[in-house]
Amino acid sequence: MYAIGKLAKLSNTTVRTLRYYDQIGILKPSKTGDGGHRYYDENAVEKLHQIMTLKDMGFELDTIHDILTNFQKKTSKEFLQMRLEMIQRRS
Repeated sequence: MYAIGKLAKLSNTTVRTLRYYDQIGILKPSKTGDGGHRYYDENAVEKLHQIMTLKDMGFELDTIHDILTNFQKKTSKEFLQMRLEMIQRRS
C-alpha cells in the first residue's frame, strides 16, 4: 500500500491531483485510514498509470472516466485510433 504522498512522488504528480481524481471518481483510494488518510494498492497504481497515459494522449478526464469504465480492454493502438477519430470530428 502507498500513502497518497508516496504515490504522488512515485508517479510524478501531486497530492492535490490524486485528491481531485478521488473527488471526481476516476481513481478512488483502495483504503481510507484513520483521519481520512488515503492509501493505494498496486491495482490503483496501475489505474493511475492508465489515466496518465490517456491524459498524455490528449483525452479529457471525463472521457478517460468513460474509457476506464466501459472500454478497459482496449489496446494503446485502439486508444490512439479513438483519439485520432475525435480530433478528425472536431476539424
